Amino acid sequence: TVLRKIYSINHGKSPEGFTVKSVTMDEGENKSIPLPSRGKGAAGVFEHIYDQTMPLFKPPYLKNLMLCIFINTTICICFNTIFVWLPELTNRMAIYQQEHEGRFYACEMLMRDPVVTAAPSETNSSSPYECQVKISNAIFLPNLIISVVLPIVILGASVVVPLFDRRFSLATLFVICGCMSLSMNWVPSASFVVFVIGGINVFTFVAYNVLTSITIELFPTYIRATAVSLNMVTCRCGSIFGSQLFSLLLDSLCTLLFNFITGLIFCCAMVPMFFKLKKERKPRDSSKNESTENGNL
Repeated sequence: TVLRKIYSINHGKSPEGFTVKSVTMDEGENKSIPLPSRGKGAAGVFEHIYDQTMPLFKPPYLKNLMLCIFINTTICICFNTIFVWLPELTNRMAIYQQEHEGRFYACEMLMRDPVVTAAPSETNSSSPYECQVKISNAIFLPNLIISVVLPIVILGASVVVPLFDRRFSLATLFVICGCMSLSMNWVPSASFVVFVIGGINVFTFVAYNVLTSITIELFPTYIRATAVSLNMVTCRCGSIFGSQLFSLLLDSLCTLLFNFITGLIFCCAMVPMFFKLKKERKPRDSSKNESTENGNL
């Protein structure tokens, strides 16, 4: 009755026109659904949290949760971390090109020289001095371009992705990102490096949306919100880990840093094939049924 009323209000039609006749529970949900009786106050709240969290760490949901967490962590290392560090990366490449002539690879432009130790007389001086930092005027331009292009790509992906299996679409996005990340150390061009970094940001964000739709389908209704919340928490942890990773390895082991990210991306390309999704009904079937019914009439 409630669904029919909502349908009538949203569409302005009679409630009898609502085609759904019954609602069933997800497969396996009725076996492990938590009991409705809980305590009151803070104890009841924590008991409710426990009932919705613990099933995720038990079979058959544990495997899907771990796979989603791994992919989400990698996505945030690629998207959030690189997006935050993009102005710094762009500034380093711009300054390096101003001081040197020729074509250089990504890590040659991104790695800074070791800091020269100041003389004892300079370090013991109490007189104030100015910290000089070179900043290029175009460091925020890639971020601006990504912010403009990203909504357009998302709109296009919303049309293209439903045409294929979402697992295949997710794997394809990671393969594209992995190839782009791998090519950073092969092409000696600053413009190409900026383009690749921006492309990784865009495609990983699309992959995040596709993964979210898969996550919603992998878990039953009563623990679905908790599963999505845990994935979002791991996203933040991935951003923190990625930021620390960049600060530690960018100046000393730049090539290892980007090869590590490339390896994570290619590993994520294989993970979606382990997801078992329900077969979706194609709209063609309903149109065929309608045509046969009309033919019988």
